[in-house]
Amino acid sequence: MRTTRTTRILKFTASVLGFFLLCYLAVVAWALWDFRTHTYTIHGVPNALSDNAAAIRLSASALRLHGADLATFTAGTFWGGVTVGYNELHPNRATTHWIQHAPGTLRLGVALEQHGSDVVCYVTRSK
Repeated sequence: MRTTRTTRILKFTASVLGFFLLCYLAVVAWALWDFRTHTYTIHGVPNALSDNAAAIRLSASALRLHGADLATFTAGTFWGGVTVGYNELHPNRATTHWIQHAPGTLRLGVALEQHGSDVVCYVTRSK
């Protein structure tokens, strides 16, 4: 009689722990899916990262390809008040940060890399 009760308690505890483990794995899978990087290539734009306005236009084009509504986003600033962050070690790389107008909402980051006359854009969700 005692063994049957213990077995039931162990089965119940194992099923509850299994349920919580499945919920945890689902949350981790959702986070990995939501924060993945989307890559877009824009062809035929030589010297695209030569000035800030061109870099912002390219990152806006990448956001349009990503499906974001640009009417709800504005280009954000980094430390020091710059809108486009350039990589000092690799001058063919730049980063922009886009913020939705409503506070506490979605933020997107666009990393740009110049490869000849093509620009590869990496769109990710900012943390």
